[in-house]
Amino acid sequence: MKFLHAADLHIDSQLKGLDALGHAPAERIRAATRDAVVLLIDTALRERVDFVVLAGDIFDGPWPDATTGAWTASQFRRLRDAEVPVFLIRGNHDAKSQIASTAPWPSNVFELSADKPETVVLDSLKTAVHGQSFARREAPDDLAGNYPPPVEGLFNIGLLHTSLAGDPLHDPYAPTSPAVLASKGYDYWALGHIHQRRIVQQRHPAIVYSGNTQARHINEPGEKGCYVVHVENGQVDKLEFHATDVVRWDHCVVEADENDDADALRDRLETQLEQMCDDLEDRLLAVRVTISGACRAHRNWTELARRDEWEQEIRHLDVCQNHVWIEKLQVQTRPVTDRNAIRDGDHLVGDLLRLIDSIRDDDDALLELSASLDPLTQRAALQLKNADVGWSSPDQLREWLEQAETALVSQLWESDS
Repeated sequence: MKFLHAADLHIDSQLKGLDALGHAPAERIRAATRDAVVLLIDTALRERVDFVVLAGDIFDGPWPDATTGAWTASQFRRLRDAEVPVFLIRGNHDAKSQIASTAPWPSNVFELSADKPETVVLDSLKTAVHGQSFARREAPDDLAGNYPPPVEGLFNIGLLHTSLAGDPLHDPYAPTSPAVLASKGYDYWALGHIHQRRIVQQRHPAIVYSGNTQARHINEPGEKGCYVVHVENGQVDKLEFHATDVVRWDHCVVEADENDDADALRDRLETQLEQMCDDLEDRLLAVRVTISGACRAHRNWTELARRDEWEQEIRHLDVCQNHVWIEKLQVQTRPVTDRNAIRDGDHLVGDLLRLIDSIRDDDDALLELSASLDPLTQRAALQLKNADVGWSSPDQLREWLEQAETALVSQLWESDS
């Protein structure tokens, strides 16, 4: 027997801010969640799986219009025509309170109850699927603790949308632990909510996050997809990952050498992007580029217009015409200088560097520094919110401090020299 485990499809997710980026392939990115579902169904049919389990957040929230549900049902009908059942639960994004109406599911789709844990038995495959949908977006309790005991003599699967013990990138929902899941006596736990695929436990029981089927922004880098689970003699034998994403988000970091001019950095970046495209197939690579380090090019960019012209050249590289979209280009170069010598000097720039060093590794001092910017942040609150800029992370503040140091030292030291 084999089945497909996926979660967090977020169909028709409303991606904010793309229209503000005039160079963004907005329509291609917006269509990506649907295109990924098509590939998901293709995978299930190609691999001839016996059934599909979906662990929540099939939708991203209330449908933009009725076509969202109808289109999703049409994809499930492709599985119905191949006699492949689908078992799904709702998560925090598509909880009953978020989407009250039920999609017109075809007869092969079983949506498990939000009122209490429900069990569906597949007698022909000697399998029982247990699960509970979210009734409301908030789920502060351990839902898994109330799941029923396993059905004796069957392969038991638990469907659960959960943050487990917690994850820094996701809100806490249906919190539980691997120990609680193991105590239920099931053979496989198909988890959703965390967008990074992860095998929490390999066997007895297998506890698995499939991740989302399509990343939606730069904070979800790398390939996305689903697992095909092979079962032999009532035990999980093999987990096969299959990519379903059509837009792949990633980071590209170019470390500059001291002798690099603008042309050398451009050539090195182009080479790295081409290498990243080697295994891309027909996908679009949405990449955030960071160029950092002391180099000759930095002096050539003292005039902002020169750097803007160079950045336009980067966005029009051959590799960027069909396969790559540069989501953001961060130039964090600095002049070729002896920082230690400048720091030890008896002058304004030396004082500045010594002050920065005294703050850099002190989280409290960094937060105190950010507090001094409150008047500015209050005036620009809406713009900062739209840009997802916060001031409470010492690591983020430390990064900005280093960027400020680079800019200040470059201008002050070169002017003084």
